[in-house]
Amino acid sequence: MEGWLQGLAAWLLRPRQAALLALGLIVLGSIGGSLAATDAARTAARDRYLAAVDPLRPAP
Repeated sequence: MEGWLQGLAAWLLRPRQAALLALGLIVLGSIGGSLAATDAARTAARDRYLAAVDPLRPAP
């Protein structure tokens, strides 16, 4: 087990692999953030629409 972990650590300490891993994490984070923002905007728009067409529903 230690040999596998040492091999992984040595691989990640190479500058090229470390940069690619960091870039991959940044890209995944941006995709996740944009999906969350899109969902929040869609929910807010739906709530505004429902408040506009349904007089019994309170405004957000």
